[in-house]
Amino acid sequence: MIETTQSRFVELIGDVEAFRLMLEGALGRWEGAYDVLLADTHEYLYNAIESERFCGFCSALRAYPEGDALCREHDTEMARRARTNQSAHMLYKCHAGLTDVAVPIRVGGELVATVFFGQVLVGDTGDHDVVMRRAADLEEKLGMPKGTLTSQVDHIRTVSRAELDDKSARVKQARRLGVALGRGTARLPEAHAHRTSSAQGQRDHPRRVRAVERQHDLVGSVLGAHRARGRQDARIDRRDGGDGAGAGTRGRAATSISRW
Repeated sequence: MIETTQSRFVELIGDVEAFRLMLEGALGRWEGAYDVLLADTHEYLYNAIESERFCGFCSALRAYPEGDALCREHDTEMARRARTNQSAHMLYKCHAGLTDVAVPIRVGGELVATVFFGQVLVGDTGDHDVVMRRAADLEEKLGMPKGTLTSQVDHIRTVSRAELDDKSARVKQARRLGVALGRGTARLPEAHAHRTSSAQGQRDHPRRVRAVERQHDLVGSVLGAHRARGRQDARIDRRDGGDGAGAGTRGRAATSISRW
């Protein structure tokens, strides 16, 4: 992760690792990468290119400085549009032709960060052929050996628009939870209460129940990950003699979770 101590988003969220776990929970088995572009520092919060989620096509493109610059420029442009676009999320084609989603994070109407995820093709839209042509153009423009990008096109994941919309809804839920937790306004116990009466709620308020269940799933995934990390840290401490070395750093990562 990049050091971003002066970012307003980092100050607001506090526990950026917990927010990352929220995004992990929201995306589930989604095979594309995600990252957060900070509005004030123009830095990425997470080093997504090193993630196992990062698709081969994008990794090959961003391995070249000129290709990486094109991707960063396009992300920055989409974040710039998010300042004036009041949509809850934006679905768009990146400069290479893949489909991405931008989810703005606003506080008091001000953009503080933008979540990006995607790296996919959508349904039977003909995107495959478009990306193949664009890949060949980029190879020539950037001086890449032939096949650097074109050989990766067939491996780009194809998803339905419904799946993309579902993941967008979950990421927006993670965004709301992250901001609420950072501001101390989250009311997660209510989510658990609604969960227990979901049968009646499903008949009365199906949309609300589905939203609450998504919230419950996100919370569960974060808590589960933190418990697992706590058990791992405990084993390390016992192995090192139980002196608690490093506990301060790990403790910071669990600050927000303790309030749940």
